[in-house]
Amino acid sequence: MLRKILSIALTTALLLFSINASAQTVSINGTVVDEQGIPVIGAAVIQQSTTNGVATDLDGAFKLSVPKGSTVEVSFIGYVTKTFVVEDQTVYNIILAEDTQLLEETVVIGYGVQKKSDLTGAVTSVKDSDLSNRSTISPVQALQGKAAGVQIVNASGAPGASSSIQIRGYSSNSSTEPLMIVDGLKVSDINYLDPDNIASIEILKDAASAAIYGIEAGNGVILVTTKSGKDAGSTKGRVSPTFPI
Repeated sequence: MLRKILSIALTTALLLFSINASAQTVSINGTVVDEQGIPVIGAAVIQQSTTNGVATDLDGAFKLSVPKGSTVEVSFIGYVTKTFVVEDQTVYNIILAEDTQLLEETVVIGYGVQKKSDLTGAVTSVKDSDLSNRSTISPVQALQGKAAGVQIVNASGAPGASSSIQIRGYSSNSSTEPLMIVDGLKVSDINYLDPDNIASIEILKDAASAAIYGIEAGNGVILVTTKSGKDAGSTKGRVSPTFPI
């Protein structure tokens, strides 16, 4: 008799649990895009305070089952984290905004980015705002006076003459120009770049840079990150007229 009662009680409990779980669990889906409508690939969509989550696919899409009433967090490096509470709605299209404060606090250092406060090497960071107010057509000349320990050497005083960069005043009969990297690619010169299209310039000035780039970085490293269509959704321009003397 006792065994029968226990069996009925267990069956009832399992049935109630199944019905309750089915009623409270919601399957949600949607997309995560940036402010230009471009899919954010690999964004984390996680039920807050749990390990229940997924990453967005190549289309920025996601699908996740969570309890009704739970809070879901959407995050990606460089963007402001968003949260939403799951109720009766099942489709959530999320737009992430750039975290400008976080971007200001990071520095490009070869194989990634690092917070300025965590850096131990000698690094100078020059942002686009430091370059945009200078009437020059050369990014090298735009660095003049913007970075301590960096000298801009002009080949001659003639208009349009090329300029070179020396870090910490190195002097030698051989080449003393630093290694130059633009968007991860080694280049021989950065004078071809439009200063208006430069997002940031990081200057690595000590031996620590050689640990990343090898012997070629013995004279320092100039890391240039371009805007790469960052403002593709809008059309902006700046006129900088120059006149021959």
